[in-house]
Amino acid sequence: MTRVAAAIVAWGVRSERAADEAARLEVAAARITRPDALGRIGYVSWSISLMRGDIRGAERRLGRLVEAADASGDDGLLLQAGNAQAITTLALGDPVGAREHLARASDHDSPAVRRRLAGAYQDSGVLLRSFVALDEWLLGDADVARRHAEEALALARAGSRLDGLCQALGALAAIHQLLGDTSTVRALADELLALAEANEFSLWVSAGKVMGGWAMIEDEPADAAEWIRSGLAEVESVADGVWGPYHLSLLAEAETAAGRIAEATEVVDRAIALAEASGERWYLAELTRKRAGLAFAAARESGNGQRGRLDREADDLLERALDIARAQGAHALELRVLATIAARDLERRGPGRWLRERSGA
Repeated sequence: MTRVAAAIVAWGVRSERAADEAARLEVAAARITRPDALGRIGYVSWSISLMRGDIRGAERRLGRLVEAADASGDDGLLLQAGNAQAITTLALGDPVGAREHLARASDHDSPAVRRRLAGAYQDSGVLLRSFVALDEWLLGDADVARRHAEEALALARAGSRLDGLCQALGALAAIHQLLGDTSTVRALADELLALAEANEFSLWVSAGKVMGGWAMIEDEPADAAEWIRSGLAEVESVADGVWGPYHLSLLAEAETAAGRIAEATEVVDRAIALAEASGERWYLAELTRKRAGLAFAAARESGNGQRGRLDREADDLLERALDIARAQGAHALELRVLATIAARDLERRGPGRWLRERSGA
């Protein structure tokens, strides 16, 4: 398993070396009967699918991992299995279900368990708190999300390996990005990038560049887009596709701010296609909302012949985004869609009529 992890870090998750090591691991699994060993192999196999951005593949690999963890009764393996179930469920677009898995994983989290897992591929305590933070943000509790992300960072600073600290910095930066806190994202991204570059953690170099690029959008949108693109190119060498739709949404935001509507539209369409193909649907409502905004922008720039069609397309996209957010129970994304619908309604009707209609005057 250590050889698989080393191959991924050195040559990338899609490299022949990584594939060969993963295949050897699968062959070894066929000869193993001990639940704890099967569980560890299952966790690595699940991690590989996740890093490839193959969320449905990760879902298929959960069965062996969870079965082995339950059979072993080992708290460390049960924590890892619970994390894997939660992350996969959240990525598929079910934050309510993910919350249940995270609660069960938390039952097996303790300082003793984390010490025993200190040599594992990922820091399970940091991972747990990072995804509790994302899940709570999606469910609409920003304060709880921020608290858990800060706990992940504090835990990582207190004793995690350097890659665990990168993981926590990346998670906290993402939460503050979702909250729109540019200055905090910039500071976290700078620290993450410096740490990742010093230790040649390509995956986290990418995350640092993407988050740092997003923090540049307000002042230098064109440069921000190029910086985010460089980060996305970096991650493709190590973990092609992992959290790709979310990262692409940040690139689209930079392209939009730079006034490049066609380029932004192309990026969002690519992100939506990737989300549908991979199963990573947790941010699909937001991507669809962004696509509606780009259709509105295109309508404003177009002639009368195209404007009506683009307006109708945008309205349909907003309805779709709202349906997705509500079906997933993603209240934070639902509120974003509703705010866009209200703003669009205000723009169409004009402030005077809009206020009269809502006040009953």
